[in-house]
Amino acid sequence: MVLSIKRAHESLAPGVLAIGETEVADANINRSLFAYLANPAAERANYQHDVDKTITMLRFKRLSDGMNLGVLAWHSVHGTSMLQNNTHVSG
Repeated sequence: MVLSIKRAHESLAPGVLAIGETEVADANINRSLFAYLANPAAERANYQHDVDKTITMLRFKRLSDGMNLGVLAWHSVHGTSMLQNNTHVSG
């Protein structure tokens, strides 16, 4: 791990960050739908789904040649809501 950090630091170069968001269907479920449905209807009306389906991705790109160097993604999936047949998002 130390060597990886050292190599990354030694190869620092100008780059570009890009951010994107989209929705991922069939990737997470509400682990307590019964409890969620107990929320007031006015509260639930603020959201399109009973869980957050948004995935956000940050892309790192080298400026000199446009090469993608890596991505960092966020998607709210609680481990207990993952089903065994989930092939979209998994830890």
